[in-house]
Amino acid sequence: NTQVSNYLDINPGIFSDIINISSDGGVSSANVNTENLNIIKANLTKLMNEALSQDNPCKVKVPVANLIGVTFLSGIGSPVTITMKPVSRVLIDFENKFVSEGINQTHLLLYLKVKVTVMAIIPGLRRSVSVETDIPVGESVFMGNVPNYYAMGNGLQMAIKGE
Repeated sequence: NTQVSNYLDINPGIFSDIINISSDGGVSSANVNTENLNIIKANLTKLMNEALSQDNPCKVKVPVANLIGVTFLSGIGSPVTITMKPVSRVLIDFENKFVSEGINQTHLLLYLKVKVTVMAIIPGLRRSVSVETDIPVGESVFMGNVPNYYAMGNGLQMAIKGE
């Protein structure tokens, strides 16, 4: 989270670097700059992997009963110190969402989807935990012309712009 927040603070124009919004005669469009999108994904993935790789091995004290897997004696026995090495994997992707906001507006939302999987490697045992989050990167509202007539029936919508 810290790495992504710092990156977004340093690069406040990410939304406009990725999404180019143009308007031509009342019709708006959004084009994705794939090159910038891939560069941002690569930079964020690198930053997050570097931050996670700095996690040093940690020591955990585990009761003997837990260590040998006797569940009904959980928490019993002398604690044994185990050195654990965290190993992580980061997956980053962008996701967009278009939401209708009435008869003449569309709301574009751009999210950064981050999934981090951390595996704790203990001699003879591996456990992993995955955390996923969506981070809003930017949004825009497309405004269209308001039609003079609007009808809806049998699942069809019709908007007519008069002279």
